[in-house]
Amino acid sequence: MEKRSNTRAGWAIPPWCEEAGYSRATLYNLPPELQPHSVKIRKRRIIIEAPSDYLARIRSLQQAA
Repeated sequence: MEKRSNTRAGWAIPPWCEEAGYSRATLYNLPPELQPHSVKIRKRRIIIEAPSDYLARIRSLQQAA
């Protein structure tokens, strides 16, 4: 079973950005391969990747490069 860093199922963009330390503009301007995992439900975008998991993934991508 995968260990989760947070029990939340999803985040709206503003709270996710606050937890990750990103501005909304930065999030919207990320290239597709660096965007957090998300789903669209009707007209809303819900981020399904915890901020800590996202930052760890980005850190590992930077170290691999």
